[in-house]
Amino acid sequence: MEGVDYSWGRPDLATMWALGARFVCRYLAPLSGKVLSPSERSALHAAGFSIVLNWENEAKDMLSGYGLGATHATEALRQAEELGAPITVPIFFSVDFDALPADLEPVARYLDGAASILGHGRVGVYGKADVIDALVPKYATYGWQTYAWSYGRVSRKAHLLQYRNNVSMAGATVDLDRSLQEPFGAWEPGMAWYKASWIPAFFSALDAIAPNRDRGTDGTIGDLAHSTGSSGHNPDDTPGVTAERQDDDTRPEVRAADAGTMLRSPVTMQQVVDAILAYPPDRNRLIYIIYDGYIWSATNGWKRAPYTGSDKHRTHVHLSGNPNSDLDDRPWQSILNLGADMAFMDDPNAAELAWRVDALFAALPGTRGGTYAGKPGGVNQMFVRLVALENKLDGLIAAFTVLATAITDAGGDVDVAVLMAQIDERLSILAAEQRDAVADLGEGGAAQVRADAP
Repeated sequence: MEGVDYSWGRPDLATMWALGARFVCRYLAPLSGKVLSPSERSALHAAGFSIVLNWENEAKDMLSGYGLGATHATEALRQAEELGAPITVPIFFSVDFDALPADLEPVARYLDGAASILGHGRVGVYGKADVIDALVPKYATYGWQTYAWSYGRVSRKAHLLQYRNNVSMAGATVDLDRSLQEPFGAWEPGMAWYKASWIPAFFSALDAIAPNRDRGTDGTIGDLAHSTGSSGHNPDDTPGVTAERQDDDTRPEVRAADAGTMLRSPVTMQQVVDAILAYPPDRNRLIYIIYDGYIWSATNGWKRAPYTGSDKHRTHVHLSGNPNSDLDDRPWQSILNLGADMAFMDDPNAAELAWRVDALFAALPGTRGGTYAGKPGGVNQMFVRLVALENKLDGLIAAFTVLATAITDAGGDVDVAVLMAQIDERLSILAAEQRDAVADLGEGGAAQVRADAP
């Protein structure tokens, strides 16, 4: 079977088909201009072309070994997921230079790193004949040989052969390829999987409130580990894998999303989870959330419970979708509202205001009696309540800023100076009450008291 590969140009598909090409090798890479886009993927499949996926950044990257192989495979997998590639489709990695025998050891380690992410069955390698001979099938399942540096020799282990470069075809410059073995790692038309529509909307909302977040652990379509069991990362209506939920249609949908916890934003991932749980229109798109050792599920009334799985999800949050929400692409308003809350904190007086709100709530009296810090005696339980309130402070401040934002949205004005004055007045009353409480407790109790109010 004849095919082509290209990077920057975009040949006319109808002309290319008429000239005999039936598959296209396209790039995954950090450089967006040469990367296969979702729209191009759709156009290629609609025109009948099979697609081969190839990762390449710098020509000699693979000499860096295992760590970079795992890093590149992680990003390649993310891009493949964005395209809807099934977990059965391999990704080739390019040895795009005249590799010496001494280079093959670090290249093999690089491929081991890639296999740690993709699984050995999804790893392919591009290079000269000697590279294919040395690395296929031990380190890569598929081999794509280039004629360059091969001196006319074709490896018997090669699945694909790039036999000519820089050919003008259908309005672009392409390289010519042909398949030598079947299967050769092609992504056939009709093999695309689909993400539930709420998933892109979820990531879009996260990007809006945390544009610099770490996306390294983001994921949707399952890897090799997920494919061996039941998972929301596996698509339904797909032979060979078990989806967590099924629906009545025949469209293969993935209904799970993972997002990294490092948001690099004033908003924390726990706040994101809490916001979703508190907003039924968003929460009801899901069947459960797993984060930081806990699970919240619809079947348990969305109450927090310890998560007993082996992966406690401390580096990422996992959302598993309801099949009824597959086509729900509404914005995640619960998350976007958190961004609006943080915008309020840009007020130059907001930090001082937040401190005063903190002091106001921390000074609220509780009940008398019981123990404090494990010490018996008639110590005022106000201090136990103070500790609990401090733990909830982030939520209290967020609630306050939501109120202020709501007033502004309704056409009113939030006068920060007036709010501070009112809080100061209340603090002075509470401070006096607290001093009286300390006096009532006596000298022993006073030693345990910390008055946060001025």
